[in-house]
Order: sequence, then structure tokens, then C-alpha cells
Amino acid sequence: MKNWQEDLLAITDNSQSAHTVFKKVEAAALALGFEHCAYGLRVPYPVSKPKILVLNNYPTEWQDRYISEGYL
Repeated sequence: MKNWQEDLLAITDNSQSAHTVFKKVEAAALALGFEHCAYGLRVPYPVSKPKILVLNNYPTEWQDRYISEGYL
């Protein structure tokens, strides 16, 4: 029997972009009863400065505070 974690992992196998993955994660979160969610991706290259991408559907005020406080 598959569970929701396995379903979400399968999403990343078939998706072409981080935005596509996030839309599917967001739909799954809503189905589980969550109003907001976040999805983060760390690309290890270049090694000297890895790229970090965070997508979320939180209110702008929350996102601004998260950035200003350096929570990432």
C-alpha cells in the first residue's frame, strides 16, 4: 500500500521543473488539510555557492519576515 510520502516522492521523478513539483506538493498539502506549505530545493552546483530555491504559498508578510530574520 502506497502512502502520501511515496506519492510525493514519485512526483519529483516525473516533473520537469521545481514549480511543477511545488504545485503538486501544494495540492497534496491542501488535501491533507494544510492551508500553507513550502518546498525547498538545494542544487549542489557550483560547489562554492550552491543554489537554494524555496517556493511557498505563505502570505507575503510571513515570507518577508522569514527572509529578514535569516531563517533559511
